[in-house]
Amino acid sequence: MIKSLRKSVLYCVVATLALAPFQLTAQEEAAEEQEEAAGEESSEEQEGAVEEQEEFMAVITVTAQKREENVQDVPLSITAISGDRLNDGGVLDVSRIKLLTPGMNFGQTGANAHLAIRGARTEGILFNVNPVISTYNDNIYRSGTLQAFSPLVDMNRVEVLRGPQGTLFGRNSYGGAINFITNRPVGGSDFGFAVTAGDYSRSDIEGFANAGGDRAKFRLAFAHREHDGYVTNTFDRSNDILDQDEDYFRGQLLLEPSDKVSILFRGEYWKQGGNGSADFNYFTPGSPENDSVFGAVLPINVIGGGSVDDPNNPYSIARDADFILDAEQQTYSVELDWDLGFANMKILLAETDYYNFHTNDPDMGPITSGREGQFDDLNTRQQEIHFTDNGEGSLSWLVGAFFLQEDARDSFFYDCQAANPGDYQCYFANKRDKTTDAVAAFAQVTMPFMDDNLRVTAGVRFSDEDRTFRVVSQFASTYYPFPYPVGDPHPAPANLLDTTFDPATDRIFVVVDDEKAKDDPVTYRLAVDYRGSENHMVYGSVSTGYSLSGFNATPNLLNGALSFRDQNVTAYEIGTKNTLLGGRMILNLAAFYNDFKQILNEPGTFIGAVIIYNDIGGDGSATGIDLELDWNPASALLVNVRASLLDAKYGTFVTGTGVGLTQGNIVLPTFDGGQIAYVDVSGEQIAFSPDFTLGIGAQYPFSLGQTGSLTPSVDFYYTSDYFTADQHYPFSLQDSYTQTDLRLTWRSQDSPWSVQGFVQNLEDEAVILRTNIFNTLGVGGQIGRTYAAPQIYGLRLAYNY
Repeated sequence: MIKSLRKSVLYCVVATLALAPFQLTAQEEAAEEQEEAAGEESSEEQEGAVEEQEEFMAVITVTAQKREENVQDVPLSITAISGDRLNDGGVLDVSRIKLLTPGMNFGQTGANAHLAIRGARTEGILFNVNPVISTYNDNIYRSGTLQAFSPLVDMNRVEVLRGPQGTLFGRNSYGGAINFITNRPVGGSDFGFAVTAGDYSRSDIEGFANAGGDRAKFRLAFAHREHDGYVTNTFDRSNDILDQDEDYFRGQLLLEPSDKVSILFRGEYWKQGGNGSADFNYFTPGSPENDSVFGAVLPINVIGGGSVDDPNNPYSIARDADFILDAEQQTYSVELDWDLGFANMKILLAETDYYNFHTNDPDMGPITSGREGQFDDLNTRQQEIHFTDNGEGSLSWLVGAFFLQEDARDSFFYDCQAANPGDYQCYFANKRDKTTDAVAAFAQVTMPFMDDNLRVTAGVRFSDEDRTFRVVSQFASTYYPFPYPVGDPHPAPANLLDTTFDPATDRIFVVVDDEKAKDDPVTYRLAVDYRGSENHMVYGSVSTGYSLSGFNATPNLLNGALSFRDQNVTAYEIGTKNTLLGGRMILNLAAFYNDFKQILNEPGTFIGAVIIYNDIGGDGSATGIDLELDWNPASALLVNVRASLLDAKYGTFVTGTGVGLTQGNIVLPTFDGGQIAYVDVSGEQIAFSPDFTLGIGAQYPFSLGQTGSLTPSVDFYYTSDYFTADQHYPFSLQDSYTQTDLRLTWRSQDSPWSVQGFVQNLEDEAVILRTNIFNTLGVGGQIGRTYAAPQIYGLRLAYNY
């Protein structure tokens, strides 16, 4: 009954999209007549506040089509979030973007982001797997899920492009693309800073400084953010996790030697320390009953005895191993803009070095067993050139090329330490290298068809990707006695980073030796849009996207393969964008259908430690509606609504049970003649894809006369339930929940100073970000979870922000 009702609602909305602009036009005219009859109702005391809200209602300029455009003029589903909205909402990184974006969800495994948009969810997170949601910082591509957490400092806006963006953004924008865009240098002198204090000993400071003349402009932005761990380690209070110790700097120099040429030099540095979010999942409520993925959760004792984590308190653990997060990223870029007269040319050259080392406790308990973790090292060089028309004719066009070279290395390690003298000690590591050489050519043209109000857009991208992958060593040492004899080296390097092994003494298995892959997808976009008036547009489109094939560090248990195919999607969308009531309302609706082919799954195996491999599990589809509403109904009141209906289902789809589990609902033959339990979730909800989400925000500034204004604000978010793992474990279900954020902001009369008190997650809801099953020290079926932050509160003092 519910499914039928949801489909009926979808069909009704789709059928009325084309009529909406004309109906809304009549409503707008009536509203304008009422306003004229009523005359000016706002008092002088509220004029400043109203102006502030009108500025906030201003439509954002975006570059989603690699040119500056009013977001309401772009026939795409784009959520554009201004820098002011990010500051007011306490959005410090990608984790809270979902609260402001319909159809988007967020998960996290340790230090890796699981982004999801319209049924396309991130499953693989390591460098041998490519993301399905591409992320960019100032148009600089980020290929690692670790890099998605780059801090948002001195931001101009965030653009979330929902649905595949295979034409202009290309690689791995299978489900969408997110572009984080910072403020550029401008003329004149300006500066600002903000200081935030809060619970968990939070102390943040950030700021910017800008100086500029006619031909040279400079801007510096910085931030230091720190707080104690949200998760208490009862065994060692100095080793709490989900803490923060982060530094960020960005410098930009803009040279404008003439009115037609500008050159922007940018340097960026990001450093993370502390204990961080731990490697993989930090919390275990127990194990599945009878090692069955469909059983209830049974409390367990960790290896060697000791208390388990309290399933009723996911913010308390007991661990003996040191947690370490040591990450660093440096980016340098040059951006040239040149007005050639007949066209505008842009060239972007960028290089990024990223390093991440993080560890956790392998037994997930308070006994001596060593530690495990991940070491990642990534170097990326990007070059892009594109030309756009000069905007003088009726034909709009773009043509360009993209180049990417990448060297990626990661190493999963496990160092076991003996609890008692005379026991044995071992070391395991899995070291992988991947090189990428990618090139793409793309073009898009928009032209009027029959009528100046009717436009047709066609775009295509030709990509060619060559990659080489090698497991330099998949290593399990012989067992070494403990304590070691004099002169006998420890089998694990002291710093746990040097994974170079000695063939004379160590057992080395080269699983993949220069495995090569080549992808040459052709992606396209066709769209039609019609403008009934300046403020109303209806559009329809079909587009394609892809996520690259990849490699495994261990053979696929079903077919023995060391690689897997790319993922593909074809998306259909119709929508309408409307500016109503004299600019006091913006209403955007989009209905979509995504046809997913070759969806990635993520089984695992145990070969000295847990090793995850990937495979194509099957296909699926997603049908839904996104709504965005910004409304200034009266005086200075501003209301924002973001809502999504989503029916995302696997078609034919199977995946592994989780490492160490012995029962699934099907059994499949392995490549070596054995059998293995698998899970068939065909027809079930795709992970991280709730049926319904709703976000409502409201704020109203009260004038305080000469002392400024006071603005209470509320942001409410609701999501229906969804699974945080493909397998539909009962214990991976995140129940429906609400999250409410409250803010009270005072601004001085001329607005350079502000003070804001805030509470985030008023309900103190513990939200599951990811669920996995681990084989811990050879004992199967231990549940691992990662949770979002609990309730936090604080006070923020800002100048000119």
